[in-house]
Amino acid sequence: MLVPLLAVAAQAGPRIKSYGYGWAEYYPDRIAVVASFEAVASTPAEALVKLANSSDPFIEGLKAMGLNASLTSFGISAQYSYEGGQKVFKGYKAWLSLKVELADFKLAGGVVGLAAKCGAKDVDVYTYPSRGLLERAYLKALEMAARDAKLRAEAVAKGLGLTLGQPLEVEVGGPYLRPYEMRALGKEAPKAPTIQLPGPSKERIEAWVTVTFATTP
Repeated sequence: MLVPLLAVAAQAGPRIKSYGYGWAEYYPDRIAVVASFEAVASTPAEALVKLANSSDPFIEGLKAMGLNASLTSFGISAQYSYEGGQKVFKGYKAWLSLKVELADFKLAGGVVGLAAKCGAKDVDVYTYPSRGLLERAYLKALEMAARDAKLRAEAVAKGLGLTLGQPLEVEVGGPYLRPYEMRALGKEAPKAPTIQLPGPSKERIEAWVTVTFATTP
């Protein structure tokens, strides 16, 4: 025997739409060193030669360490300054930035020291999570957010004298990553051939869910 739709509707209580927040913390498992080199000369060819005199030893040193670098920027441009209201040509600047990505944090100090020894103008170091680590952390954050949404809905239902039913709709938000802290070491790196870098700082990923629950009186 079919139950009339009006009778079913009469037995249902109001819907409860609940918001849930979740987060997970992790330590980044990757570190990158970006070394930037510059050279200025009267001609583009001379600028490139001067640039190679510092960047090539860095690349060779990396190979000796069993490491590789990827190119992040390269260029040549004419340089001018204004003196007495006149535009004065100052030469050509060539620049090159190389990034070394590492899974072993212990190697980062040696890469920084090598860049400084080879005359890098700037050395930037930053940590970041691998895709797998980030995905696992995000799933934990989502699970926490879902539990949080259910707890809030249960509290509302209890206060209203209702029984919480099954979820009817779910909206997922996030992830939101707390920005990493970049350590700029360009000015300090040339002072020493090796640098002891601290371990990575703990980071956080956040997630949100909005769940609509059915209720019964």
